[in-house]
Amino acid sequence: MTAASRDHQLIHTRYQRSNAYDPDWVIENQMGPNALWLAESLTEVLEITTGMKVLDLGCGRAMTAVS
Repeated sequence: MTAASRDHQLIHTRYQRSNAYDPDWVIENQMGPNALWLAESLTEVLEITTGMKVLDLGCGRAMTAVS
């Protein structure tokens, strides 16, 4: 798979914020389903407002903690 082909698989029209991440960083830190897409889809159903605290209990490479 070429880098361009791989990068194209990381772009989704629904997840505009996730599209901004460096594809090499995403591939390097990926440990299963696209964690950035999962976190971004969660924000579609859960309103996160200023001042709220979010506890990330996941394990892995903290991709969603920096998103």
